[in-house]
Amino acid sequence: IKTRKKHFEYLRKKINTDIGYFTEHDEYSSYYLATLVLKQPHSLKLRKRLKKANLDASFHYPFLHQTKLFYVSTSLPKLESLEDRIINLPIHQNLTEEDLDDIIKITNSKE
Repeated sequence: IKTRKKHFEYLRKKINTDIGYFTEHDEYSSYYLATLVLKQPHSLKLRKRLKKANLDASFHYPFLHQTKLFYVSTSLPKLESLEDRIINLPIHQNLTEEDLDDIIKITNSKE
């Protein structure tokens, strides 16, 4: 956990706040992922650019109201506006400093 926390803090410090903001971790966190909420919707494009660099990022779980488990058809526009703005960046212990710097460079780029 110590290494993942260090990686999270490194990304949080280096990724430009104009890009978005990270969700917070509390003292009980396992620091499994670094969830970044982007200011502009482009998480799919960003995930593709990271994957091209052999760095896997993931999307957030499907919104509950959009799954078959939710029995009522409803629209939640504010929540749905986050769909292409949430990205989970890797912070696992096997990442190198070079990997982290690549994540930062790709995430901060305006492509």
